[in-house]
Amino acid sequence: MNVSVETIKPLRDNQLNLEYDVRDYWGAEQMKRSTVLLERSDKKGPKIIYEATIDLNDVALEVGRYYELHAAVPQEGEPFRYATSFAILPEAETKRFKPEEVPFTARNWDNRFQAYFELSDRLGVRTCGVWGGWSSKAPYKPEAPQIELCEKLNMGILTGTPISTIERGKTDYNEEALRQAVRNWLEKYGKYRPLTINLGNEPHGTGDRVKANVAAYRAVYEEIKKVDPTVFVLATAVEPNEEYFKLEYGKYCDAYDFHVYEGFNNVRRNIEHYKALMKKYGNEKPIWSTELGLNSQGLPRHVVAVELIKTFTTFFAAGGVNASWFALIYPDPEGKSHGSSGDAHNVFDCRFNRYALRLDAVAYYNAVQAIAIKKFKDEKQYADGVSAFLFRDRDKRNLQVLWKAKGRQDVFVPLPGAEKVAVIHVDGSRCELAAGGKGITLSVSEDPIMLLYENEQTTLAEALGKPAVSLVSPLNKLQRNGAAELTIAVSDAVKNIELVPPPFWKVVKNSSKDGEVRFTLTGPSSSTVRELSLSVKFDDGNGKQPGELSFRLSVAE
Repeated sequence: MNVSVETIKPLRDNQLNLEYDVRDYWGAEQMKRSTVLLERSDKKGPKIIYEATIDLNDVALEVGRYYELHAAVPQEGEPFRYATSFAILPEAETKRFKPEEVPFTARNWDNRFQAYFELSDRLGVRTCGVWGGWSSKAPYKPEAPQIELCEKLNMGILTGTPISTIERGKTDYNEEALRQAVRNWLEKYGKYRPLTINLGNEPHGTGDRVKANVAAYRAVYEEIKKVDPTVFVLATAVEPNEEYFKLEYGKYCDAYDFHVYEGFNNVRRNIEHYKALMKKYGNEKPIWSTELGLNSQGLPRHVVAVELIKTFTTFFAAGGVNASWFALIYPDPEGKSHGSSGDAHNVFDCRFNRYALRLDAVAYYNAVQAIAIKKFKDEKQYADGVSAFLFRDRDKRNLQVLWKAKGRQDVFVPLPGAEKVAVIHVDGSRCELAAGGKGITLSVSEDPIMLLYENEQTTLAEALGKPAVSLVSPLNKLQRNGAAELTIAVSDAVKNIELVPPPFWKVVKNSSKDGEVRFTLTGPSSSTVRELSLSVKFDDGNGKQPGELSFRLSVAE
């Protein structure tokens, strides 16, 4: 990690030792606090710059997991503190597939920034939005900034049109301008494939305003299909609005589009409303959402990450076919937007245009890789508020997503015929379990978990089973300088059980009797951890791990 410290006055000698450590999302230290010497740079400018390189090679970092690097410069009173985040992620598996096979699209406030395309590609999103359009006056000059970068990255393209200005009430574009201009645009950019043209964006108004909008959709749609019937046309992103259906705007698109920022349950309601209007008025088409999201200002990134996975899962389960989480990037070159409403939408921390991934970027990456080209197959609502969703691809690779409406519960998930099962948590941590053709023991909570495995089943189990291991102790707060006692219930088939804490926390196995194992957990008094992420690992006596419990303890002063 390269560190740059900017000052307006030279640092004193006693300020040159930069302190740092690595923590997980919950604040648990992953290494002992260390120092590195800052050296003055020869870079010129109004600020004095000091630099250092931090070597994390000896830190036991897991591939896929979210981490934070915290650093401090000594000064009078409280040190100056700053943190950044990172994760070690493999190249996106979705890049093996054609863009049109992967049902995710990137959208942003301004689609002209290079980093937006590169980060979309890094996350494995295979279709990217561009700001396509044309001038309102002859000869209707077409434009599509950065469309060549999409081609270079082998990405599909989603472009808008100037109809969005008509939706806002402007009259710059008459029908002739729309028809000729879209022909010009296709002549210049129609070679880029796969290509989707999104007709508008969040129109408002009623009556004549809606009629004018639909007339514009018709003109552009008809002209596109005359030029090239294979170009995919996406309707404007309007809420399921009956007035548009009455005017048959569905005739002038190949799929509907909607935007929603109201939680995953509202995603399902929107899709159900669309289906009801299609049934009533005809023009049945697939349903996209080019903006799914959460009004997240002031919310922890953990809440956003949880909502992201649940939203994508619910969208596809309800019948959606292509989704986009909004937004990916909003540049902040001077670091002044942190904490703003716009910044809260970003899955990257964009301060100083460094684009450090947030926890929801890890969740975004993992959701895209896990779903990939899989199609929704089945959904179950089990007892005690546990929901499960099954996705499956052409190679019999399955994804199962599970969560519990409230609280947590240890369960046995039947997976007939499955052997290796990869388990992915919201923070990107993962493990591999051995189902042994039967299933695995897991903890299900409000945080969704994703299971990746192969078997012949195309439906979910009718019921969840009794876990081989379960947590007996209530999840009370852990005193920072105190100890916690945890009791685990175990079946006769369980061998070699252990409680696994973060580094520097100590675990003592106290006793094992009456089908229970008791542990005492103590931690370092200096830890800054907010919540302690713990797991219970066990095997079947043959070196195979048929399950793992996971839970967190809140830490109080």
